[in-house]
Amino acid sequence: MNPQTNGSRWSVVLLLMAMAGLAHFNRVAVIILLTCTVQASALNVLFVSVSGAGHVIPMLELAKGMRNHNVTFLTRQGAQAYVNLNAHLSPSFRVIYANDSPNALQDEKDFEHQMYLSLTGRSFLDVMSDGVPTLGTLIVPVLNKTLHVLMNERFDVVVAGKMVFGVSLLCDTIRIPCVIQ
Repeated sequence: MNPQTNGSRWSVVLLLMAMAGLAHFNRVAVIILLTCTVQASALNVLFVSVSGAGHVIPMLELAKGMRNHNVTFLTRQGAQAYVNLNAHLSPSFRVIYANDSPNALQDEKDFEHQMYLSLTGRSFLDVMSDGVPTLGTLIVPVLNKTLHVLMNERFDVVVAGKMVFGVSLLCDTIRIPCVIQ
């Protein structure tokens, strides 16, 4: 909040109190309390999603619906292939990428392409034995960035996709409510 605005707000409050007199102080105090409460009621929400279309699109739609709250959207660079997250940037909506290096998007595309080529045409059991460790390499950077963000910032609630394994345990450990979507 701008200190100049804050100072002028308090000068208006003092003027109102002087005009109302001490007998009406309770009414003025309630009005001031309600004004401050409405401004401070915005939640700080962290959305965590992997970059798959079926995961990031519903999470983004949910985040867009939270207009009166401060939303931080954490995902992989690959989400840009499905949604334009930069179109939604505002003072109350920001995006954090798990890997923010300049060539991260191309690296993720190459990795997913190699994964697709190596898993195609194989039996389900073979895919499961190779797919689970591969899934871990996709999720670990998101979890690391989530942990880093949660250690440095305060959030009222975390909303995470089902594919981001471990977020509920992380939220329980640091005592932040968590919603698995």
